[in-house]
Amino acid sequence: MSTFRVHYFQHIVGEGVGSPESWLNRNHAHVSVTEFFRLEKGVACVELPNPDDVDLLIIMGGEMSVNDEDI
Repeated sequence: MSTFRVHYFQHIVGEGVGSPESWLNRNHAHVSVTEFFRLEKGVACVELPNPDDVDLLIIMGGEMSVNDEDI
C-alpha cells in the first residue's frame, strides 16, 4: 500500500494544517509543508511541490478576516 501524500501551504507562523491533522495522523499520511512566511519574496515558486508528488493539497488562509475593510 502506498503512502497518502499531503502537502499544505502555510502563510503565517503557528497556523498548522488545521482540523484535518488528526485524520491525517490516523491514516499515516506523509505530510509536507511550504512555509511561505519563511521564504524570501520571489523564490516561492522554487519551493512548491511537484504536482505528481502530491495526492492532496491543502491551502491555508492568512491573517485576513471578514471584518477587514482595508483590502
